[in-house]
Amino acid sequence: MKKINRQSLLNALWPTYCLWCKRKSDTDLALCADCQCHLPHLLNPCIQCAHQLQTDNTHCADCLTTPPYFDDTIALFNYENPIRDYISQYKFHAHLHFAKLFSDLLFPKLTQNQYTGPDALVAVPLHKDKLKSRGFNQSFEIAKRLHKQTKLPLLIDNVIRKKKHTCTIAFIKSKKIKKFRQCI
Repeated sequence: MKKINRQSLLNALWPTYCLWCKRKSDTDLALCADCQCHLPHLLNPCIQCAHQLQTDNTHCADCLTTPPYFDDTIALFNYENPIRDYISQYKFHAHLHFAKLFSDLLFPKLTQNQYTGPDALVAVPLHKDKLKSRGFNQSFEIAKRLHKQTKLPLLIDNVIRKKKHTCTIAFIKSKKIKKFRQCI
């Protein structure tokens, strides 16, 4: 008699459906392989801020002239659809299943051989009023899942949001970074 493993049984009873095309997913992710190929992958990013580079440099001009307070950024995608849609559904409509998708997509990047990896995970804090109205911290939900996958320490109370800020969804990158620095 053939032995069935636990994951095969779970997949048979509760199959995963692709969040984009709604067909049964052929992967462990909530996206099928075809839809994963159509994601707006970030190619040639600045290693410090993840800004898309047009040349073979490792850093963008902004990071060379005014370096941010961090060494590396891991980013997978350009902020385009469907990623933009997924982030909006996750943050503003409490579609918490996207936390699993985002952490599952980030996990391989964190464990690549050429990347030394972070020392710890830190979730970007929300202001207490924002946390109360939203009901969850989206970056903490992703960091919590990555913590389980990577076994890296999850630093919870090491960063505090000092100021409440306005929504930055329509801001360009430089304004978002400026707003972020003012709040922490």
